[in-house]
Amino acid sequence: MNADSHRALYASPLKRWLVILSVMIPSAVYVLDLTVVTVALPHMQGTFSATHDQISWVITSYIVGGTIMTGCSGWVSRRFGRKEVFLASCALFTAMSLMCGLARSLEAEVLWRAIQGLSGAPILPLSQAVMFDLYPKERHGTANSIWGMGILLGPVLGPTVGGYFTEWYGWPWAFFINVPAMIVPLAGVIFILPRVRRETDRRLDWFGFLALLIGVGALQLALNRGEREDWFASTEISIEAGLAAVFLYLFVVQIATGRDPFIRPAVFRDWNYSLGLVFAVIFSFVLQSPIVLLSLFFQNLGGYPVFDVGLLLTPRGIGAFTSMALGGVLIAHFDPRWVMATGFVCFGFSAWLIAGWTTDVSAWQVAWTGIIQGLGSGFVWVPLGTLSVATLAPERRDEALAFMHMMFNVGASLGIVILINVALRTSTMANAWFTEFATPFNPSLQLGMAQEFWGLAKAKGRAALASEIARQASIIGYNNCFYAIAAIAAVSLPFSFLMKRAVGSANAGHVG
Repeated sequence: MNADSHRALYASPLKRWLVILSVMIPSAVYVLDLTVVTVALPHMQGTFSATHDQISWVITSYIVGGTIMTGCSGWVSRRFGRKEVFLASCALFTAMSLMCGLARSLEAEVLWRAIQGLSGAPILPLSQAVMFDLYPKERHGTANSIWGMGILLGPVLGPTVGGYFTEWYGWPWAFFINVPAMIVPLAGVIFILPRVRRETDRRLDWFGFLALLIGVGALQLALNRGEREDWFASTEISIEAGLAAVFLYLFVVQIATGRDPFIRPAVFRDWNYSLGLVFAVIFSFVLQSPIVLLSLFFQNLGGYPVFDVGLLLTPRGIGAFTSMALGGVLIAHFDPRWVMATGFVCFGFSAWLIAGWTTDVSAWQVAWTGIIQGLGSGFVWVPLGTLSVATLAPERRDEALAFMHMMFNVGASLGIVILINVALRTSTMANAWFTEFATPFNPSLQLGMAQEFWGLAKAKGRAALASEIARQASIIGYNNCFYAIAAIAAVSLPFSFLMKRAVGSANAGHVG
């Protein structure tokens, strides 16, 4: 069944929405599972008697497994059928969620998390492909808006839901909650989701697949463990980086020269799609990094409990929902490239404001700045997701969207790694600079309250001064990260207009 047949079969709004809910709930659960577990890590660390480095594998294994499988989920879908692959992915993800909650050793937990990430990876690209097939091209903005609002449930609700279940029922329920959440959509996938035509004669390009698997896996491991292992001072990171470079090069060569590569080179000849891949990396860089940075800022420097941090970040989700809902309407009446440029303005302006924060920032400031930051999400994603596939043939969407989501994952990892490294290094430099002035000859330390609390004559005063210097230096490190995000958004803004506006890509702007 092709896209036109899908739309004819599901012309009824009720039937269409049943399909939408069947694919959107699993997408939201898959995204939610990363942020939920982040909150539960301290409790899991105690259960498994693990170090900080060891427990981080619970997240790293999920990301690595998901990234590896995402790149080839398009081929798997075309070969075995979209409905069949989506159903198997949801079922395995649910089963692995149960196994993650039942794990009683760190080794078992990491294994099940890797399989969970790998098995659930096709959910996001295939659900987005279903959304595009349900709507004609002129309403793809609407489809992308609905899909974007669904996946935003994960980042928005993740910290709050994870904190609640972990606090009251224990960390296994951060995984067990996936089981009842997936039962209804699984039934919907079985009985409602339409089938698409398979390419049964297309064989897997094993060389390209293995090159991508090893290259992306090694890259993700190097990015996620680099800071802990002091980057290229570590033999492990050097080996992983070398493997990533060699095998990703082989993957590119195979795409260009192979007889039947599992990602066909024709999709990369499409200007909008190739440029969209670059924007996907940039978008995930400026989207995901602030969540991690602000969580660390409020917990480590502000002293906020995990549950309160989730509440502070909620307005960001409100802004994102709003812009996702408006995105389809806006690109129906305005040039989508202007809408995307507006999104980068929101990202840049909000990052510039956050760069001036201290730990005394008010909840109101956090709220309205978060709303602006959230608005950038939809204003960039809806036109980006629509324009990137606007000129692609419908039968190429599965593999194109799968590869795009893989680049999104890589961009998120790059952003988090690079900016945390910026925070650590610039805070270390600031600490060293401040320490130069912590001498008995500094008159500022010999006055009133400063002498009482930070007097260098007493060990207590020296310790208090060192602690305050470290805190201020850390604030500077976080501020520098947001200055970097603002700069990246500003530089990216004019390049939005390099994308071509496809003929007939106007959006009807309504949901039905």
